[in-house]
Amino acid sequence: MPRLRAIAAGVGLALASGIALAQAAPEPAAPGAARPRIGLALSGGGARGAAHIGVLKVLEELRVPVDCVTGTSMGSVVGGSFAAGTTPAEMEQIVTHTDWSQVFTDRPPRAEISPRLKQDDYKGLFAPEFDVRGG
Repeated sequence: MPRLRAIAAGVGLALASGIALAQAAPEPAAPGAARPRIGLALSGGGARGAAHIGVLKVLEELRVPVDCVTGTSMGSVVGGSFAAGTTPAEMEQIVTHTDWSQVFTDRPPRAEISPRLKQDDYKGLFAPEFDVRGG
C-alpha cells in the first residue's frame, strides 16, 4: 500500500508540474509562425489504459492541441477513438456504462450458439455414447 501511495504521489507531482509548465508557456507566436507539433503516446494495460481518458480530458481543458496519437493495446483503443473524433467525455460515458463482465465472457449468448453446440451442454464429461454396429 505505501508503494501505491508513492506511485500516486509521483504521478500527481508529474501531472502538477506538467500543468504548471503548460500554464507557464509563453504566449503563442505571431500568426503564421509554426507551432511545435504535439504527439501523444498511450500505453497499454487494460483498465489502466482507460486512465488515458482522464489525460485527454485535462489536455482538452488546457486547450493543448494534439497532432498525432499512437498507442498500444488499450492505449490504441483510446487513441484511435480520440483520433476518430470521439470526445473524452463520450469515451468516459462509454467506459462507465459498459457491462465489463459481459465483455469478458468466454461464451456468446445462448441464442447465438448453434443447435449442435447447445447439445454439448447436456453431455457430462464422461457421458456414455452408444453406437450400433453390424446391424
